[in-house]
Amino acid sequence: MNVLSTPVGAATVSSIGGSTFTVRNMVHTGGIVIVNGTVLLWDTPQFGIDAANAFTDFKGAAEPVGSVFDGWTPDAFRLFELVHPTPEILVVGTGATMHLMPPHLRKYINGLGLQIEIMSTRHAASTYNLLIQEGRKVAAALLPVVPTSSRTGFPLVSVQSGPRPQ
Repeated sequence: MNVLSTPVGAATVSSIGGSTFTVRNMVHTGGIVIVNGTVLLWDTPQFGIDAANAFTDFKGAAEPVGSVFDGWTPDAFRLFELVHPTPEILVVGTGATMHLMPPHLRKYINGLGLQIEIMSTRHAASTYNLLIQEGRKVAAALLPVVPTSSRTGFPLVSVQSGPRPQ
């Protein structure tokens, strides 16, 4: 018996692109939540920017700063009030780098009975896959490496190479 085989019906992340995730051979653009074998699009603001306020160039616009969680409320995690069975662990991927979750969000999620693991998205996807293979009741909330709207599929910021415009 292979102790690290994927359970039947489990949804694991097979690849991550800059703004995409591949789960069960389907490519999803933008943030996703995986819970109880179901993949949901997760259109949350990133760095305080949502699809309505996205910018595509740096002319006159400030680069996003601060935390990926800027502007978030518990509404981003309310779906876990409805999920049955409730996962034991929520693995949160915060994009290219790890960002600390604000205390008010941690308190809300812990109040739902979920343990939280926060890490960069690539590490979060690997951790989620490993926990699934171990047979744990786990969910993943994954933000793309490049901030991207799940609703529109468009990046929320411009990614440019070379020197930054003045």
